[in-house]
Amino acid sequence: MKKIITMAVLALFMASCSSDDSQSANSEDTLLLKKMVITDEDGVETTYDYNYDGHKLIGISGPDGYYESYTYVGNQITYTKSVSSEVTIEDFFEYNNDGKIKSDITKIIYPENDDTSYDFTTTYTYIYNNDGSVSATSVTEFTELGQISEENYTILYSESDNSIVYDYGSNTTYNYIYDGKNAPLKNVTGIVSNLNKGENILKGIIHDSSGEIIVNDNTYEYNTMNFPISAIIKTNSGFNFNVQEIYHYQYFYE
Repeated sequence: MKKIITMAVLALFMASCSSDDSQSANSEDTLLLKKMVITDEDGVETTYDYNYDGHKLIGISGPDGYYESYTYVGNQITYTKSVSSEVTIEDFFEYNNDGKIKSDITKIIYPENDDTSYDFTTTYTYIYNNDGSVSATSVTEFTELGQISEENYTILYSESDNSIVYDYGSNTTYNYIYDGKNAPLKNVTGIVSNLNKGENILKGIIHDSSGEIIVNDNTYEYNTMNFPISAIIKTNSGFNFNVQEIYHYQYFYE
């Protein structure tokens, strides 16, 4: 589920006077996110700065040496890397002849002094069906432990409630309902793909044999170009999804 959750995090924000002034010189098709500020429940703020070459995202920098880097071939993102004190994450993307993502190899690497975590690699592959659905497979390998696990699921797109559904079979689905407006990174080259909508997630819902579980419940405030300028993001996690975290996001554009 790591890939689904990461796609869900790219979405929210609050403008200052200076950001409003810069927005007036841009259009809905050119606005770029320059800074994101996340405030947790204890009032601690974390700021991330976004750097571009034209509309291509080159990198994101944050506190304590955190950074993300993006590599392009043409207009397609082929490699990303994020580095923090806790973990390094690398993604390698391949595309088919139609320009759709064919595979994504994700490598999770922990510091050598971390004796409680094990590096692993997950390979995601995607097959595009004639009915518009996507057949997906994820294979995760813990090399040090000699363990391999495989998961198959189907990605469905619903126009009736503007959602993407991940169907894992056995009556288990993950539903992500979108707002029909612009995600903060919508104008970044290569970010909006066939596997996401370029919009903001309103709700994330798990349906299984035990009933319905809300894992994301988000609210937004938008600017005049329908980009979010602030958001309250609520996530439920933990073994029984009984641990709730609430964050306030602010986004600044130019």
